[in-house]
Amino acid sequence: MGCAHDLAIMGYDVTVFEALPDVGGMLRYGIPEYRLPRGVIDREAAIIERLGATFKTGTALTAEYNFRALREEGFEAFFISIGAMRGRDLNIPGSDKDGVVKAVDYLLNLNRGYQVNLGDRVVVIGGGSVALDAARTAVREFYNPMEEIEMTAEAVVAQPAMDAARGALRSGASEVHVISLESLEEMPASRTIQGKEELREALEEGVKLHPAWGPRAILGGERVEGVEFVNCTRVFDENGRFNPEFDESNTMTLETDSVVLA
Repeated sequence: MGCAHDLAIMGYDVTVFEALPDVGGMLRYGIPEYRLPRGVIDREAAIIERLGATFKTGTALTAEYNFRALREEGFEAFFISIGAMRGRDLNIPGSDKDGVVKAVDYLLNLNRGYQVNLGDRVVVIGGGSVALDAARTAVREFYNPMEEIEMTAEAVVAQPAMDAARGALRSGASEVHVISLESLEEMPASRTIQGKEELREALEEGVKLHPAWGPRAILGGERVEGVEFVNCTRVFDENGRFNPEFDESNTMTLETDSVVLA
């Protein structure tokens, strides 16, 4: 959208192809609504359209509908911005059990309107903004959202109240843990002012934070029942490279209904 905006201002005839039903890509489908109201995205898209750009939603590039096909339609230059829509796997025992989901998939499904039941107890593994988004979304139902809904409604002109409320009430777990390999100071989510504020809000909402722990194994039968962690004594070596070290004698086990990989 940013590229389309700037090119349209420069006078180019711009067409944006969006694979999903609505414009915005990962802004719309990867970020919780309570953090980025959909009305903001809709207004930005409307501004870009008024500048002369065209949006084609539900149109994905495929083996058949490819760059050759686009050139035949008269397009001369291409800017590829597909977004990071795939999460990472965790290479530990038990990572293939039922109840283990990627945070990106979890947020994409919620933001497309699907109900995702994680159970009452959730463990989120990761220390970045995606981990916090997943954790805060999972626990939203267990605090009073009205103050935030009112602030969101005031901040977004003509944004329906239900749009703001859906993000707050979409799903809920009674116990949500975020496990970070890094210490509190090293967590990616704590390196910016906004990240520190979101950490504070997550703790206020009931999310339990466990820094300096690394996952050793996901426990259970066919379905996840818990996760075993080992204490991380150092994440980066003396040269600043990622090279975690662990204290194998110091372990922790959390019982859980779901594991979210972030």
